[in-house]
Amino acid sequence: MKLTRLKQVCGASMIITAITALGIISGCSKENLPSGLTEQTPAANAADSGTIAADLRKTQLSDEQTSYPLTLPMDGTDVTIPNRPVRIAALSLDAAEAVLELADPARVAVLTRSAADSDLAFNAGKVSGDIVQIAGATSLDPEKIMSYNSDLLIMTKGHEKEKEASQMLEQAGIPLISLDVWDTFAKMEANYRILGQALDEENSAEQIIHEINHKLESVRQAVAGKSQPTVLVISPVGPGTGPFLIGSSNISYEIVKQAGGNHLADALSLTRATKATMETIIKADPEYIILLQWKQGDDADLQELTEAAGWSALTAVQNDQVHTLTVKQMLYPNRYNADTVSELARLFHPNAF
Repeated sequence: MKLTRLKQVCGASMIITAITALGIISGCSKENLPSGLTEQTPAANAADSGTIAADLRKTQLSDEQTSYPLTLPMDGTDVTIPNRPVRIAALSLDAAEAVLELADPARVAVLTRSAADSDLAFNAGKVSGDIVQIAGATSLDPEKIMSYNSDLLIMTKGHEKEKEASQMLEQAGIPLISLDVWDTFAKMEANYRILGQALDEENSAEQIIHEINHKLESVRQAVAGKSQPTVLVISPVGPGTGPFLIGSSNISYEIVKQAGGNHLADALSLTRATKATMETIIKADPEYIILLQWKQGDDADLQELTEAAGWSALTAVQNDQVHTLTVKQMLYPNRYNADTVSELARLFHPNAF
């Protein structure tokens, strides 16, 4: 069986006591899974870069700096940032990736440790030893977070424990940006715009948004009106978890749809990630299967399926349409998901490009 590989690409003592009582300080390998392949070069290809640069010259971006104190409406509550943040704590992987895209790493004081893992994060190389690395958003220790003297906290509320932690952190007097789950490109755009404002990096945020939309629109035009092949995405959700069927609450669902594919999460009524079984996969019998590796080049978490009886009889396997990417390309939200859309679109619709 041949796997075709594409280009890979987280007050007062009463508050602290209450936080500790929540019991949310244990580690968790699935710290950034949204509720619910050599590495590709982050930049657009040369032709796209030229077009993007030309388009950006036409885009009028403000040269004015953000004025502080800055008040942002978040979930019906105003969050006031008194000064330009210089000790930022990004407590979720998706938020950390975006912060490292927008801000000088010297302004970052604390990050989720997964942001320093090159298998999970595109910006791992920017994480220096001066930045404190902590357990991820589902395993937050709010008491410890407050001890780092951060002047801005940024996190994505994707799990109940994250929501509990954010409620406690909001009472600690440190400005907290609670971002919506990055499960669509529209939400990604909104989150980048919020972060651009909060960090005084609005121009950089708008440039990234423009680049993402340019890539998506190029694919949209190319695949418009094309028949949509059925697609199933299978991935571990942490090291050693084994394979899961990834549902519609994850960014991979939109990646497949934007690439002109028919994601079978709909047909299987999958919202959140669900343990994969051969029975379910055989029932779905997709035209394409996308396998995601937790560590690049390591298929161990997927072998219980790919070596199981019945795998070789699947339509995707028979037609050599099983393809391997990495979790950072497709499972975790980041600006380079737009590149994955382009890669998959060329796979699903080779004659459209």
